[in-house]
Amino acid sequence: MGGMIFVPNFGRQGILVSMEGDQDGRIEEDDLIPFRRIQVYDMENQRWFEQKATGEIPQLRKEFCIAGAASNNNIYEILVYAGYDGELGSTAIPCGSAFVLTIPGFYWVRAKYMPANPRNGLVTWQAAVRC
Repeated sequence: MGGMIFVPNFGRQGILVSMEGDQDGRIEEDDLIPFRRIQVYDMENQRWFEQKATGEIPQLRKEFCIAGAASNNNIYEILVYAGYDGELGSTAIPCGSAFVLTIPGFYWVRAKYMPANPRNGLVTWQAAVRC
């Protein structure tokens, strides 16, 4: 219930960037991985490593939308929007805020966006359309 995106402009074969969501193996409670811990898969060397992120770290959430874009100056920006904190029922708090992670600095910035319709549980094709 986290997010993963392919970043083509780092390394010879690109990298996979994975963030947030539930830790595998937890059934009874949500144990969300914080956005300050970013998992990176180096396609060329076929290995995972963890990168610490700084800046305005988004609050814990899962089932969020993720999209990315490369710039001309060797920076890749990843947008994270929506999601929820894992609570169900009347205590559920959907996240309507949007954040951008810049790579290679792994620095979070809160987007200047006024949340109007918080949502969560976007599936892949909806995320691409709605984000």
